[in-house]
Amino acid sequence: MEYGFVMHLHIMAGAVALFSFWTTALARKGGKVHRTAGKVYLVALLLIIVTVIPMIAINIQHDEYSVALGLAFLIVMTFAAAWMAKHSIEYKRRLAGYKGYPFRVLATVLTLFGFLILTISIRSGSFLYAFFACTGITLAGSMWYVVIAKKVGPNWYLSQHLNGVALLFAATHGSFLRFGLTKLIPVIPDTQEFNTFSQISVILLGLLLRLTLGERFLKTRSTPMSNPTVSLPTQSSLR
Repeated sequence: MEYGFVMHLHIMAGAVALFSFWTTALARKGGKVHRTAGKVYLVALLLIIVTVIPMIAINIQHDEYSVALGLAFLIVMTFAAAWMAKHSIEYKRRLAGYKGYPFRVLATVLTLFGFLILTISIRSGSFLYAFFACTGITLAGSMWYVVIAKKVGPNWYLSQHLNGVALLFAATHGSFLRFGLTKLIPVIPDTQEFNTFSQISVILLGLLLRLTLGERFLKTRSTPMSNPTVSLPTQSSLR
């Protein structure tokens, strides 16, 4: 399979992910459009992750090991966020099932990988990847809280769902700002400085989104939702 074809596939999947994200976000929560668009988003996200693998291989071939490692970490972080967003709703009445073996393995990998990237980025002076690493470690921390806490609130599933969605928001839009916007609007500089600024900005915006949605929904819901369906509004393959 030619690399050019993989890149075109990656771009098309990214466009579908962006469109389906907002379709899900704006649709009535729990409705047919919401559920269907969420599933489309997950399929597009999976395709994005698959198409990033050849990019990792290319960087390894060119001895760009730090870039390859960074891309691999972004894949793990994005996959973890998607897993949380999807399964937190599916298992909202079964906390034990949600925080089972797959969840703990994913949390462990994300934690260890995050600290590895943080260590490397500090030594190399890469502020952006240090920020990525801290974001992933924070997400892993929210996962470990569910595992370790003796008691969680009745809205634990919604909190986990929103955590995943917020990071997926950052991943989807960060990728678009990095690869899509600079192509659509050539006057926008495709530089390292713009990439750093846009990626950090969109992650902070995702955090603000999480806090806002938490204020709106977590304080108003005292019991689990009655319809156990996938609830994704839901970024890079965060790139």
